[in-house]
Amino acid sequence: MFYPIGFGGHHFFLYLIVPAILGIWAQIRVTGAFNRWGKVRASSNITGAECAREILQAAQIHDVDVVETNDFLGDHYDPTNKKLCLSSNVYNTPSVAALGIAAHETGHAIQHAKAYAPLKARMAIVPLQDFLGLDSEARMNTPSLSDGNWGWRFKKSAITNTLAEKLATLSVVSDRNPLALSAHQQGDGEVREDFAA
Repeated sequence: MFYPIGFGGHHFFLYLIVPAILGIWAQIRVTGAFNRWGKVRASSNITGAECAREILQAAQIHDVDVVETNDFLGDHYDPTNKKLCLSSNVYNTPSVAALGIAAHETGHAIQHAKAYAPLKARMAIVPLQDFLGLDSEARMNTPSLSDGNWGWRFKKSAITNTLAEKLATLSVVSDRNPLALSAHQQGDGEVREDFAA
């Protein structure tokens, strides 16, 4: 019997198993490429950190810090804090792999500086559950289940002043807040109810 995608049948294979296999395969390929090219010294003899700083300098970006992190292949650009986080293997090593990863992550900093639309969208779409540190009990929906979805709601008291400030900053950084950070107040200085934490 034919079931449309998402309704019964054995489509869980398409939704869960295939993406899991592809994710594992991609991780194996990335790790393998890093291990292979991590042994090849770059002819420039500069480390990943030096490479990132040179690219930032060439792009005239002076407000991004290049920092070391201890996560293996945990390299990323943090647009909220304007930090380029490079794993120790990338930060300190003058290898082809280190330079490639550093250049890739520095590209995200350049995208941020140039207000690249897909990066802004990625920064703006974050489930509130992640900010609140909630587990899977607070899911908005569960794929493949037709009942019990879209029922989770947050309580206003869960939004602390600190979290409200962080969310407001993210809105400004991602150009998603037309009122900017000062919008917590109206023209007469009165705090707006919809912004009160």
